[in-house]
Amino acid sequence: MFDVDVIVIDPEKEYEYMAEATGGKYFNISLNSEHHINPFDLPIAREDESSSDVLRSNIINLVGLFRIMLGGLSQEEDAIIDRAITETYALKDITPELKSKLPTFAGDLLLTEHSAGSMTSESFMKRSNRKNEVLAKSAEQLASIADWLGGAAYPASKINNAWDLVLGSQFHDILPGTATPLAYNYAWNDEFVAMNGFSEVLKNSVGAISQGLNTQVEGKALVVYNPVATEREDIVTAELNYAKLPVNVKVIDKNGNIVTSQIISASGNKLTIIFIAKLTSAGLAVYDVRETNETPGFTTMSVSNQSLENSYFKIKIDANGDISSIYDKKALKEVLSKPASLQFQQERPSQWPSWNMDWNDRKNPPFDFMNKDVTVKLVEQGPVRIALEITKKGQNSEITQFISLAAGEAGKRIEVSNKIDWQSKEVCLKAAFPTTVTNEFATYGLNTAAVQRTTNNDVKFEVPGRQWIDITDRPNNYGVSILEDCKYGSDKPDNNTLRLTLMYTPKANSYVYQGTQDWGIHDVKYAIYPHNGDWVYSGTPWQGSFLNAPLIGFETTKHAGAFGKEISLLNINTKKVDVMAFKKAEEGDYYIVRFNELYGKDAKGVSVSFPGKIVDAYEVNGQEKKIGPANFSNGLLNFDMTKFLMRSFAVKFEKSKTSISINCP
Repeated sequence: MFDVDVIVIDPEKEYEYMAEATGGKYFNISLNSEHHINPFDLPIAREDESSSDVLRSNIINLVGLFRIMLGGLSQEEDAIIDRAITETYALKDITPELKSKLPTFAGDLLLTEHSAGSMTSESFMKRSNRKNEVLAKSAEQLASIADWLGGAAYPASKINNAWDLVLGSQFHDILPGTATPLAYNYAWNDEFVAMNGFSEVLKNSVGAISQGLNTQVEGKALVVYNPVATEREDIVTAELNYAKLPVNVKVIDKNGNIVTSQIISASGNKLTIIFIAKLTSAGLAVYDVRETNETPGFTTMSVSNQSLENSYFKIKIDANGDISSIYDKKALKEVLSKPASLQFQQERPSQWPSWNMDWNDRKNPPFDFMNKDVTVKLVEQGPVRIALEITKKGQNSEITQFISLAAGEAGKRIEVSNKIDWQSKEVCLKAAFPTTVTNEFATYGLNTAAVQRTTNNDVKFEVPGRQWIDITDRPNNYGVSILEDCKYGSDKPDNNTLRLTLMYTPKANSYVYQGTQDWGIHDVKYAIYPHNGDWVYSGTPWQGSFLNAPLIGFETTKHAGAFGKEISLLNINTKKVDVMAFKKAEEGDYYIVRFNELYGKDAKGVSVSFPGKIVDAYEVNGQEKKIGPANFSNGLLNFDMTKFLMRSFAVKFEKSKTSISINCP
């Protein structure tokens, strides 16, 4: 690192030697030491903050510190301490006006030493963490509405116990992929236990809410859930049980219309189908699956061993099993400048193998490709989805890729599901996407923000992202987003190419067990999303959410329901804002709803509706403590957002006019 201060809190003296060896300083901090931490120090305001906000935030934190030190404060004492701290800053001429004159920094400060490799190391751990985060969000959202309806009490203990396991693994060394092998035996188990807990909450909550839906249909009743807080048309997969498997099925929506469907497998008494469903924001809808002797529907898509085509794209596959061409039929434009290959990059970091990647390796071109012993097989050819299964080998590893195109809106994404049998050494595997778009900058999603970064250089050659990365041409006319469901590291070797890091097993001069890290079976899904306009215009963050949180289908019993065939758990009047969390408050009978602005722009007049009318609301911080009032006129939650802002509110709903009950056998 150059010109960057790294501060490590080290309660067990793990970093003392490292600090001395690298010319750093080590400080002992205690009541009796000569060094102390100054809690009055003020951070530099971010681009989306005002200096007065920073000052006020620090004053609030200091009041909290005094509250802890003094064992609590009365309201009068709280006000006195607040005023005293404000006057103390003023005595030192620290005012919002002075803060506004201080310099600001835009961008991100990345650790190239001790972090580049850890974005991909221990891939299975990172995938489990991502899946649990997505699952937990859905479970909390559904459980909140089930609780309000009276169908199932909010299972706070079960949810918190699962979160404890997930958050425990996010601690130092485990999620970064730099712990010992034995630690992962316990961490993986924790992830599975948490996953089971969240899944049980999700299924029970869907079952409770479904009691309020009208599932009286002719065939089998299927409830489909959309975990994402915007309306969407997408593919849903459902598994159905039959005493005797039918010849075929047809799927009917809430309006009585037949929707496009396709059987993808039949085994024993289980039938797995896919169909195109339209769902409201964070919604549940009832579908009717009827047995029929009719032949499967005609597909408007075409597929062969060398090509796939839907209404949006025509894709060609070359002899190496790579996507060699993506022709955008709407934009009349070729997307790729060269085949999208799987590349092996040499990885021999000089030290800290799982932690590091070195520029001396990364500046070189790939030395090999995953393109040996290629086989191609047509595996799906239906009206909903077409797919090829491609297997290929390289560097003692093997990959099976399912390249698919869908009908309808889901067809805007070219999805690639990968199963990797990884046995390679001293390399990383990168999925490269050489585009016809040129820009020295790319944009990387960070979940709560997005950041622009340049093409690789000696201090920025492996960078973090979450769910999506994007390159758009300079006029913002056309771009390509790469979506992913569990990968965090990527790079940009030139002004046209994005590369997603799939696997990483470095040469290990020390920590020798890291020389075989990640050997085994791994599942990864990514998608290519070509689009008109830039990532904001095309809604790339939403497409990333769609890939990470697919529609879910549940077979259910038939009964009447006051909600009818559909219900939306919450609805936002703009696509500029997403929901980060919707959960029961840790204390009391309020619910916590957390929002974030997606595009780095102001969002005025945001309004959020729920199934129930809001009768009280106020703004809270991350600790769910009240920090201000909220506008809930007309029973809606109303607020404004600024660039990448996060805001949280506690809301209380009127008592549900519709009570639901669970019929137990």
